[in-house]
Amino acid sequence: MTLCATCTRLKHNKAKAMEAGDYRLAADLELKIRHHPDGHKMPPSGARWGDRVNEPTPYNGPQPGEEAYDAATGHVGILQAICDVKELTFDHQLPGPLVAFLRPEKGGQEWMTDSKNVKFPEEVRPHPNSVDDLP
Repeated sequence: MTLCATCTRLKHNKAKAMEAGDYRLAADLELKIRHHPDGHKMPPSGARWGDRVNEPTPYNGPQPGEEAYDAATGHVGILQAICDVKELTFDHQLPGPLVAFLRPEKGGQEWMTDSKNVKFPEEVRPHPNSVDDLP
């Protein structure tokens, strides 16, 4: 990975300050380098700085603490969390960028599923007055 233009400029100015004996300015520039946003690294070739590359679709389903339907298993549970796969320290073996953790309403073993499988229960339950109930 290459340094971004801002970091390159800051490093150059720090070196000039060190040569001139201005150690206070050099220290200030070092702090700016260390606290530069985005980890002060450019993505590898291809993407441009600021481009949105493979950004996941925002999650708009049930929120933690709400009842949720898991389309993969057909079970309804209470949503515990939605996590980015980068936050997980274990092999989740799920395809999407977000993982949902659910548990049965009255307690029991928690399970996980891809966030794309999580729906509001109302979306999948038939309406009580639906035409399908007629003889």
